[in-house]
Amino acid sequence: MKDTILFTSDCYSEDRNAVLIGTQLKAILEGNKTGDLRIAGASLVSESAEYQKAGFDIIASSYVPPSGGFSFQTIGGFFADLFSGGFLIPVKFVKKIRAQRERIRLAVVVGDVFLLWLTRKALKKTGIPILFYIHSKSDYIEPHYKIEERFIRKTASDVFTRDELTASNMRDKDIPAVFLGSVIMDELNPAPVDLKLDPSVPTVGLMPGTRGEALENFMLILQAAELLTRRRKLNFTSAVVGQITDAELTARAAKEGWTFEQGKPFPYLVKDKCRVQIGRGVFVNVVQESAVLIGLTGAANEQAAGLGKPVVAFTGTGPQTTKRRFEEQQRLMGDSLVFTEFPDGAVNAVLSLLDNEAERTRRGKIGMEHIGPSGGAKRIAQYIFEKYFKNDSK
Repeated sequence: MKDTILFTSDCYSEDRNAVLIGTQLKAILEGNKTGDLRIAGASLVSESAEYQKAGFDIIASSYVPPSGGFSFQTIGGFFADLFSGGFLIPVKFVKKIRAQRERIRLAVVVGDVFLLWLTRKALKKTGIPILFYIHSKSDYIEPHYKIEERFIRKTASDVFTRDELTASNMRDKDIPAVFLGSVIMDELNPAPVDLKLDPSVPTVGLMPGTRGEALENFMLILQAAELLTRRRKLNFTSAVVGQITDAELTARAAKEGWTFEQGKPFPYLVKDKCRVQIGRGVFVNVVQESAVLIGLTGAANEQAAGLGKPVVAFTGTGPQTTKRRFEEQQRLMGDSLVFTEFPDGAVNAVLSLLDNEAERTRRGKIGMEHIGPSGGAKRIAQYIFEKYFKNDSK
């Protein structure tokens, strides 16, 4: 078996970031004829679908526990995970990696300090370099605790951050951190599809998210769209992921009075005068076509801000869309995120932004500054190659 470069990640968003870096690293290795290495993935609380799609070997995968990976955000989530056996997930994760650690040559951790600790535990006493891409924290939101900083300093050979502020602050504390660009902004290319929206009226994009709570959150967003339609003629287009099927969406929306209609290039949900396009695989198109977006999501909100569009958010259902989570995200995204009350605050915020192009532009620029430029995955991969594998080239 070939020596392994292991990527460990927390959940869906982290899996995607790991795959973006891993794919770039694989291309660099192949381009430099470093053929005796394989890339493998280990996701803590997901089925590792992103790794599978990329063609990477899977060392560890799991199911998503009832809390969605946020066990300690609520008492209910804690006990739901406890009774579902979710607290055994880290134990199994460590065992699966430990079983193959003799072949692991380098590990890249994409996530939080807890995942860094688990990865180190699995690779203990092997001397394997462990690199850390800090996906879950930013000094815009909340700096790491001193105990976390000591552990990162002791454990990680190199540290990559999501923004320059965090990297600079860490370097001041003798942590080898660099910011090489925003990985979440990589591969954001529009699909070759015309959404066929009415160009004479503004467009509002809708982003319900990717986790288990997304369907119920979409119902809240649809309610906001309905209220907006009563006050203004608008286009509504949405970025819906495959976890929400047309059948599930149709059945749930029907309970709120919506009907499903076929359309080109995508179908619609319709209620009275409100029509909401159900887009799939067109996230970037939705963002680019929209003047403002309503987002009850994590990474997609940040990506929309990075593309220069303001996002309106409100408390939804589930651990991904709590008041605390959005307040943290607002610190990361700055004024590009408007966190407000549902429904009146959200409706008023959308209309205010639609009426003020200068304010939309101001908020969009802040989003691009805070999230950072694209190209992070390639630059991180090149950094890893130059430091750890360049001498392997033939």
